[in-house]
Amino acid sequence: MYIAVTAAVGCFLGVSVTQRADAEALKQAYGEVQLEAHQSYPEDCPESVNTDGWEATQQAWNALFPNITIVLRFLRIVLSVQQLYRRASGVFKLVTDKLWHLWQFAQRLRRLEEWAKRPEYDLPDKARQKLITLPNKAPQLKVTFALPDAYRISKQVDL
Repeated sequence: MYIAVTAAVGCFLGVSVTQRADAEALKQAYGEVQLEAHQSYPEDCPESVNTDGWEATQQAWNALFPNITIVLRFLRIVLSVQQLYRRASGVFKLVTDKLWHLWQFAQRLRRLEEWAKRPEYDLPDKARQKLITLPNKAPQLKVTFALPDAYRISKQVDL
């Protein structure tokens, strides 16, 4: 069972339960919010949505609103990497600091990837892989700079 949550401006706009987490099931779940929004404000369409890095979620939102801009939740990325490092306390603070400094973006993103590939750090394999593939999400992460009013975190969901 999966829960599709839509929240904005300090309130929940919709919560739907779905049995699957593929793009089609999530499209149906988030589609309830789309239907209600369209009934209330037929001329309005969201410009952006702040999502996790889950491809199916992004596909669902793009299907519902073809012109929407996907903004990745940076806090969610940081928290997911931190969870992988909890037992490697020696590098936990170091990794957290490096992730937060990514906001000085493209160059630091490349440097983080180079750092994660270095064998002298005893990083958990899953965490290392997550860090190495993070530059692949650079275009989605950069979108946040073009939308200064878009949410960077979604505290209703993340915290």
